Amino acid sequence: GGVPARACVLKDKPIWAFHNADDMTVSVQQSRDMVKAIRDCGGTLVKYTENPTGGHDSWTKAYNDPALYTWLNQYTIK
Repeated sequence: GGVPARACVLKDKPIWAFHNADDMTVSVQQSRDMVKAIRDCGGTLVKYTENPTGGHDSWTKAYNDPALYTWLNQYTIK
């Protein structure tokens, strides 16, 4: 989630957001809205992965995906 009205400050930041559709703690709509707001501001570095299940624990699947680390390494300061 986040504050969509403030999303434009993030438009040039690399962001990969993860959310599970069945999260009962934080509404998945909050991530959908925030990602849309960043894109509406011209953000092209935002990625969004929405899993159908997993409840509030979206991080375990994300951290177990080697693609996350490949993606992160693109933005490592060298």
